[in-house]
Amino acid sequence: MEVKIKLEGIDELVGKFSPKRIERAVNFAIRRAVRSGKTRASEEIRKGLGFNIMKSDLDRKISIEYRPWEGAIVVAGKPILLSYFKPTEVLGPIKRSIIKKRGKGVLAFELREKPISRGRKKVGVQVEIIRGRRTILSRGRIGSTRLAWTFLAKGVGGTPLVLSRVAKSRKVIARKVYSEHFMFKKVIDKVAERVLEQWRKEWANQVKQLLKGTSYWTEPL
Repeated sequence: MEVKIKLEGIDELVGKFSPKRIERAVNFAIRRAVRSGKTRASEEIRKGLGFNIMKSDLDRKISIEYRPWEGAIVVAGKPILLSYFKPTEVLGPIKRSIIKKRGKGVLAFELREKPISRGRKKVGVQVEIIRGRRTILSRGRIGSTRLAWTFLAKGVGGTPLVLSRVAKSRKVIARKVYSEHFMFKKVIDKVAERVLEQWRKEWANQVKQLLKGTSYWTEPL
């Protein structure tokens, strides 16, 4: 999505200040507006939509790029392993869970087991993609691929994964869901709204400061 901005009040500045000084004021306001848009994106994804993703993990996938007279919010990310979303599985009297572990900025997963009482048994693998909402993963499809059942196990390299066996096959696949880019597209209109709102505030302030002679940019004409 492209958001266009208006330079309201520019006529008051032309002739009084150098083009370079005006450009710096514009770029300063753009940077502030775009940073505000990034913050709004993170808030809407985690709190508005309720995706159960940590702020630090999400913010690493949202970056900002600046060019003269332009700013961009760039969201990277591939489909996320279901291991991330608090998966649990009941096997008889045992409850198995995949737990997120962090060390030196690296995210890893650990498979844990603990006994449970009979009255609390729930069959199947459950995940919490949306905060506070547990979803049971049953037989289904991924595209044209039929799935027989889903379970927790360690994959290649020992990483705990949510795996599904392909129907009528010995093949298993690691389950993934959405991506940060998918989440961002859900809230892009609200992000654009915030960017424009913040731009108007920041640019009006830059015009005011320039005319008062107290701008952040102080080089002479």
